[in-house]
Amino acid sequence: MDYLCWGVVAIGGLSPSMIYGQAVEGCDGVQFANTLVVQHETYPGAKDGAIDVTINGGEAPYTYAWTVNNESFADTEDLTGLEGGVYVLQLTDANGCTAYFTYEVGVGDFQEFCQNSDLSATVESIEDEGMQTQVNGAIAVEVSGGTAPYTYYWTGPDGFIATEEDLLGLSAGEYRLEVTDANGCSVALSAFVKSSLCETLVSMRAKVRTLYKKGNWTLSLATPLPSGVEATWFDAAGIKRVGSAIRGMQAGEYVLMLTNQFGCSSYFTYKLDYENTQEEETESQSIAAYPNPSHGEFSIQVPSFHSSARLLVMSMTGQVVYEATSPLLKIKQENGLPIKIRGLRKGVYLLRFTYDAQEVTEKVYVN
Repeated sequence: MDYLCWGVVAIGGLSPSMIYGQAVEGCDGVQFANTLVVQHETYPGAKDGAIDVTINGGEAPYTYAWTVNNESFADTEDLTGLEGGVYVLQLTDANGCTAYFTYEVGVGDFQEFCQNSDLSATVESIEDEGMQTQVNGAIAVEVSGGTAPYTYYWTGPDGFIATEEDLLGLSAGEYRLEVTDANGCSVALSAFVKSSLCETLVSMRAKVRTLYKKGNWTLSLATPLPSGVEATWFDAAGIKRVGSAIRGMQAGEYVLMLTNQFGCSSYFTYKLDYENTQEEETESQSIAAYPNPSHGEFSIQVPSFHSSARLLVMSMTGQVVYEATSPLLKIKQENGLPIKIRGLRKGVYLLRFTYDAQEVTEKVYVN
């Protein structure tokens, strides 16, 4: 008499599948138990799915015949390197008793996989471009996590493209990097290479002469600007005027922006009111932040001041993230110490230093 071998097996994450077989003499009452671990493919094309089975019942040794889409696939007990799909195992014991097991290997979402990846890229160091014809800026990055090897794609000023990890011989400007790992996940960052002339501009002082006559002011630079530096004035309404002097001004606040041929800028703020009714020469200084850009930590050198002073660091939405007032600033100034600010998130920030009825501002960048 022939008997049918049967049983039920639970598949990980799926409904139980019926084990069925053909009638084989001597198989009466034979049942196969199946313990398994199914590893799903992490994302389409990863081919990292796996099926690990352990068979009990019947009589060893067993033979294995795997099929996918009704086509022969493998004759091993366990399977690795699998794509998503349905895999059917025909199991036969030493007596010829046969059972069938069905397993499904799922496929994960690629975007979710990458979001959970620990792939990261950070700027390790930046060297500024040299003076004028010395094109020797450099950027070094550090990449970790994800799955090596990595590929690099840089873009920069004037159509610059590179595929190396670190860059040398750079001109001033912004450089953007996209890093892609072996799984196809990617992260991006940007870095700014400044000309050494930017540092010269930041430390420059602008002497401005204010003259009140017949209800109007004239603001003019008292000393000539260096070659390649342009002066632009802005009033409270944002109207700009270019040149070393502006005339016919009313009471209010005016910002002087000095820009060199490399796009570096420094800012000075002047306030005019009707108490100023005679020719007056004032001197304003800039605020220096370094390194700029940075990874979230700055040292700030503020101009000299005599009475009260206040330093604010603000996000571009106006949120104050740091504030220091006269007592602390005076101690730092008297001892020649910079003010250190740490823990800033990626973005653009505005430094605003108010002192002796004057105000200077500077933008800083966090990569």
